[in-house]
Amino acid sequence: ISECLVGSEMCIRDRMKALRSRFPHLERKLLQRACQELDAAQDAALALARLQPAEKLADFLLRLAAREAKLGGDGLRVSLPMGRGDIADHLGLTMETVSRTFTKLRQQEMIALPHLNVVEILDEDGLRTLAGEGLI
Repeated sequence: ISECLVGSEMCIRDRMKALRSRFPHLERKLLQRACQELDAAQDAALALARLQPAEKLADFLLRLAAREAKLGGDGLRVSLPMGRGDIADHLGLTMETVSRTFTKLRQQEMIALPHLNVVEILDEDGLRTLAGEGLI
């Protein structure tokens, strides 16, 4: 199995070298994108360390919404890429806390939950305030 993984890695590396040679501007764009992703990961890690559960979930939903908007969506309908348990692990919470917090945000009419893996943001400003963005 390890031979397969190593072989795959080399194949990707060789293909990336060929693409960089063929399209010199691609390397700069990839580096810019990597730096943006590292900045976003650092912001997310800092948020996880300082926020309460509702604030963490609001921040998480706003980040997903921003990503979907960047990809051409309206930014108010978020497809959750993972289940409640994975969200809990990502945010450093328990699954029960994540479920209770989703319910709390829904009861406060900040979000709607039309499907298990879909969140509609009803009060974006409220979520931003809750996540601490409205205070900066």
